[in-house]
Amino acid sequence: MTTATLSRNALIQWKGVDYRLLRYIDDRWQMERRDSGRIVETPIKELHEGYVSGDLKFHPSIDKKTGAPTRRPTQGIVAYLTPHQLVTARMRLAYVEASMKIQFTKGDKVDQTMAEVWEAIGQPADRPPPFGTIARWRTRWLASGRDVVSLAPHNGRPNREPAGIDPDVVAICRAVIDEVYLSLERPTVRDTWNEIRARILIENRQRPEKIHLREPSEYCVRRFIKEIP
Repeated sequence: MTTATLSRNALIQWKGVDYRLLRYIDDRWQMERRDSGRIVETPIKELHEGYVSGDLKFHPSIDKKTGAPTRRPTQGIVAYLTPHQLVTARMRLAYVEASMKIQFTKGDKVDQTMAEVWEAIGQPADRPPPFGTIARWRTRWLASGRDVVSLAPHNGRPNREPAGIDPDVVAICRAVIDEVYLSLERPTVRDTWNEIRARILIENRQRPEKIHLREPSEYCVRRFIKEIP
């Protein structure tokens, strides 16, 4: 199964008008109106609320060679998650959202908060997830623009992350490329790389040393940029 999610170049219908998502900046999506090319900005919170109300719909992606849809239109962000993926994503989101309400540094306060979440939802079955696991979920969720689909397990998916690179580093790299390198100012690759390093430094301040993220090389960032369609 595939997933319909808020991501760069996704085709959506928002309040009856067709748009293409361009980039995510400061809790807002820049969207290009398909009929006029006009660029508008919409808070991601409004898009999430629109998903619930039905104002947000996804169009099928179009294969450039055949012109055929690559997936069916969907009514929501999580329309093509399996029941297991959806339950798991919502469970992880409960821990991540709780982590956003406190100072998220390893210690008794975090342990107590996560224990309270675990008592409320009863998942996972045996005990609350460890700090490092929640930290990884949190990084992935923030890098995706707070998209719940990013928390779903995707074992065996065809688009695997580059070998030897932490998935959280990959998520940060791609988020910064979308937000910085593809912005209207078009900064250099070096500027983009420095921003990635700065964000990883901030992230590592919230992690125990043994699970610190390793900075990617500038060459690695260039490779990600070359993958942009």
